[in-house]
Amino acid sequence: MTNINKNSIHKIERGIPLPSNRSGKTSWIQLARNMQIEDSVLLENKKELYLMRSAMYTLRYSTTFKQLENDKYRIWRTK
Repeated sequence: MTNINKNSIHKIERGIPLPSNRSGKTSWIQLARNMQIEDSVLLENKKELYLMRSAMYTLRYSTTFKQLENDKYRIWRTK
């Protein structure tokens, strides 16, 4: 059990909007759901590739991807 320092002040705040650049799994799943077979998406880095592949795997979509220049990737929905 952690003791909370009585001298430190932590304030709970409500109504602060979340940043719009969140990369939660839900947004990747929504993107994948909008894809039809043979559609592709350009991804900026390997982290985005892993997130998109995970979302597509969750939806049971088959994929293929290709590494492009500057550590960018393109992913296709194949089935």
